[in-house]
Amino acid sequence: MDLKGNPVAAVRDYGGRVFYHREIFNAGFLVIDNAYWRQEQMSRHLIEMTNEWHDKVDQADQSILNMVFENNWYELPFDFNHVVLHSHFTDYQLPEGQEYPKVIHYLSHRKPWFPLAAQTYRDVWWFYAQLDWSDVAENVSLAPLQSRALYPKGRPFTCLVYTSIAEIPHLEDLIQALPQVHFNIAARVIVSDSLARLITYPNVTVYSGINNMRSLDLELVSTSDLLLDINPGEKTLEILDGFRFEDKPIFAFDDLKSRKHHQRTFQESIGKNGGRQSGNEKGRKIKMADFHLNGNFQQITIDPTAHVELGQDITLRSFCLSRGG
Repeated sequence: MDLKGNPVAAVRDYGGRVFYHREIFNAGFLVIDNAYWRQEQMSRHLIEMTNEWHDKVDQADQSILNMVFENNWYELPFDFNHVVLHSHFTDYQLPEGQEYPKVIHYLSHRKPWFPLAAQTYRDVWWFYAQLDWSDVAENVSLAPLQSRALYPKGRPFTCLVYTSIAEIPHLEDLIQALPQVHFNIAARVIVSDSLARLITYPNVTVYSGINNMRSLDLELVSTSDLLLDINPGEKTLEILDGFRFEDKPIFAFDDLKSRKHHQRTFQESIGKNGGRQSGNEKGRKIKMADFHLNGNFQQITIDPTAHVELGQDITLRSFCLSRGG
């Protein structure tokens, strides 16, 4: 890499611009000119600066590095240090054909290895965490990561539940009845224990405390195939609007739906063990005859007069809502 005569190359710290009103670089990823550093004994100089200034700066080593290399660093694209919490501060877009950033920086306490999710690109971290070092060594060319590597059998059909309420009717019934479907359960508040415990199911990811995480909202919409608008209480209009904009289906129970987003609605039913149903019994239970599959098993249409009886052994692939009655 040509550093254009600079001793160090880095990505601009967009958080520093927004929160500190400073034009600095982020020290999480650096490319350095080794020859220059040895010649100028930069390591020694940096240690001396740290000894003098460590108790007077607000960003630890990053402050020291920016003091030493002020106006003497080469700026790299955001792709080389994609700080997940700063992505909404920049208009940077991934190059065409590239699915993931070259370098992902999971800044802050929101680490991807925690049980409850709270960041974008969590699946990327887990992919690399589970690799053997011999697999890592094979990628000597640092070829860009592709989604087919993360999901060799294809990304599972994914439903999103975006809620501010812990008590969601029949959610666990759906999780149990549809083990081939992945459920993303997201909340802008810290989730209760009753929702957090759902991560014991292998087909569930719970996102907790994701308020003001615009980039994560966009990721959840783009990677989900269906929105389950089944949570009582306040709805998150940005998510509903996102699914409408992407022309993705939204399913809801009659008595819980948001009235403005053209959801496909069903009456509540507990399932094959019996129990409570919603008071309006105009609908009828879904049978396998209500699912019409084309020859490629890509489309499912559901009779709009039917309601879902949970507990059925049904595997879902890709939903496509019927435009007809």
